[in-house]
Amino acid sequence: MQPDAARWGSIGAAVLLLAMLTSCASDTAAVLGEDAGLNGSFEIVEDGLPVNWAFFPDPSNTESFDVSIDSERSLEGRHSIRMAVASDDSDRPPGFRSRRVPVASGRTYTVSLSAWSDGPELAVRRIVMDATKTSNRRSDLIVEARPSSVDWERYSESLTVAEGEAYVVLIAVVRGEGTIWIDDVRVTETDPSTDEEEAHE
Repeated sequence: MQPDAARWGSIGAAVLLLAMLTSCASDTAAVLGEDAGLNGSFEIVEDGLPVNWAFFPDPSNTESFDVSIDSERSLEGRHSIRMAVASDDSDRPPGFRSRRVPVASGRTYTVSLSAWSDGPELAVRRIVMDATKTSNRRSDLIVEARPSSVDWERYSESLTVAEGEAYVVLIAVVRGEGTIWIDDVRVTETDPSTDEEEAHE
């Protein structure tokens, strides 16, 4: 079923706004690790949070938003990330963002993730930044996940990096009450000569 364009367009705009607001916001929970990479299977955990992922608003200060590592429901590796939303705040929906993933001009990548939703809707925007890490060169809504899926669903896009583009960032918002799980987030380069893939995971 296709989402309503106007509805998802407003969600997409909200994602972009939150991206800018939370890039330096204090109300964000994050643990950084230089050697952890994207950590897209959430295997590297510190202080109860996956390293190199940021969550907003800070779950430790927000009763209606809980983030935890789930070792019972996972698709890749031992863990997934579980986000529970107790109330729907349409003015300030909770969400998360990845670290900046380096990409090379002229190369093609597959950006992908898996989600399992029991209630909320998920919108994920992929942003491509320049080498200075200060300018967003382009931004597209790549995931529009409907609620109440009965199993893991895979979402992906093919991205060819243009001249002057250097980093990919994923930013998402979660709308509606319930629980959603995310796992197996990848930015994978495909070598057209061999069809082999090299992934940031």
